[in-house]
Amino acid sequence: MTHGRHWIRLVLALAGAVLTGDAVALISLGLFNFGILLPGSIGIAFLLLALWWDRVARWRKANRRGQWLWRAAWTRLPYGS
Repeated sequence: MTHGRHWIRLVLALAGAVLTGDAVALISLGLFNFGILLPGSIGIAFLLLALWWDRVARWRKANRRGQWLWRAAWTRLPYGS
């Protein structure tokens, strides 16, 4: 694993842990709404991505459609607009 990948995984894991921990703490206090579930879900996704970063990178590089899906998923607005 290169040094750059290490930092990406670390940042994803830290952000995911903070988001997930915050959601779990608020839910344990009896608060339950979309504004808590969305960050919690994003946190879980970040944790999973940090865990499987190498697998995702191999899939992206081996599959042209994977590259397109990855770029589309991380793009806020589709080409233009």
